[in-house]
Amino acid sequence: MKELWLRCEVKEKRYIVKAKKMFDLSVADNYSPKQQKQRREKLKEKGVKARNYERSLYVNRISPACLKCPHCYKYGSTIYVTLDCNRQCFFCFRDRPLNPPEIPFKLIEDRIRELHRTTKMFDFSLGEGEPFLEPDKIFRALKLVNNLTENKCYTYIYTNGDLLDEKIFKKLKAAELNEIRISIKPGDWDFQSVILAKKYIPHVIVEVPVFPGDEENMKKLFRELNKLDIFGINLCELIYSGNNKVGLKTYQQNDYRLKTDKLNPYKSFNPEAVPIYGSEETAFNLLEYVLDKKFSMGVHYCSYENLFSTHINERIFKAKKNKKPYESVTKYGLLKKLVVYFPDHLRALKDLKKNNVPDEEIFISTENIRLETHIKNLIFLNQKDYDVAVVQSSREGEDVKVKVLRGPKSLDRKKSRAGSDPKLLKDIELWKGALEVLEIY
Repeated sequence: MKELWLRCEVKEKRYIVKAKKMFDLSVADNYSPKQQKQRREKLKEKGVKARNYERSLYVNRISPACLKCPHCYKYGSTIYVTLDCNRQCFFCFRDRPLNPPEIPFKLIEDRIRELHRTTKMFDFSLGEGEPFLEPDKIFRALKLVNNLTENKCYTYIYTNGDLLDEKIFKKLKAAELNEIRISIKPGDWDFQSVILAKKYIPHVIVEVPVFPGDEENMKKLFRELNKLDIFGINLCELIYSGNNKVGLKTYQQNDYRLKTDKLNPYKSFNPEAVPIYGSEETAFNLLEYVLDKKFSMGVHYCSYENLFSTHINERIFKAKKNKKPYESVTKYGLLKKLVVYFPDHLRALKDLKKNNVPDEEIFISTENIRLETHIKNLIFLNQKDYDVAVVQSSREGEDVKVKVLRGPKSLDRKKSRAGSDPKLLKDIELWKGALEVLEIY
């Protein structure tokens, strides 16, 4: 009796435990999604613009690349020339130092050509590690993109700015770079790279994480950057990714709390990422401050939900392209279907055939020994005699979420049919135990 899906479901529960126990960060007990929604409404009334279901808020203007972000998988992508970095920021998604292997330019070139074939390639960016550790690869990549798109692609780079100088900026201008995003840590301000960038790059954006309780320092930063007349600031909701173990100590020292402990591993590309309580509230206050002071620069708040919605949209897009006739696509881009397991799958097949369900809506998996069919065919399955599960799978075929519709009520019948078979009885008890863990039984 192959119930591999049980382990997948238990794994989802463990992620929730990991947020509270393994991170060793407390959870805010006064976070209210309703209040945050009300706050968003008040900001809109004051003049703040909202996009992507209010996950993204901005004043004055926003990067053209950010406008396409929710569907960037159709228009281009961010790739990396290195995973290495010269900094060890505590809020980074990665645990530094990585000592990563070098990325051959052939891989970068192949990826760019693939993007050109499979997307409209309206924008293209370089990021992930610190790109300017590999400047030669940057300029080769930009040249290739411009040649393939006839200079019609919007190009931009993420950097911490430490390695930038006038010589590099002149090369970037020659490469017709459209935008540069320079990351600045509050309290560690060095505007030299920002000032230089203004001379050579059309759109200069400063990216900064929003630390709870650091509002006054942020306001000082805003005043200085507005004087420089940059294009704008991107405010990023502070997140703990689960990867940066060194950074965790700083989160603990600052008494940062998780905004929620209810993680969904299938909601983003990083299942352990957790937003920090108070970061969003501080960002809202800063948006109001920009309006009150009538700053000319743009200020954009990118929430945790906004950041990861792109990856969900991409998963939905690819799932719709790959789904079978017996599958439907969920809001998280998973493939949903009904499943009947061995030994009842053949009885379910008879019920479906008796009701003239077309062959393309029925799949018998010899690997997992089970029947799969479309969710709409539930009315044809005899749930009084056998168990039916609603299963959500990844495009790669892994079952990641399972809900047994009638499992608990039929366990005793299964046990009586098993007789004295010790193997089958053991499987049934294991199944029942797992259901109890999942709060389904």
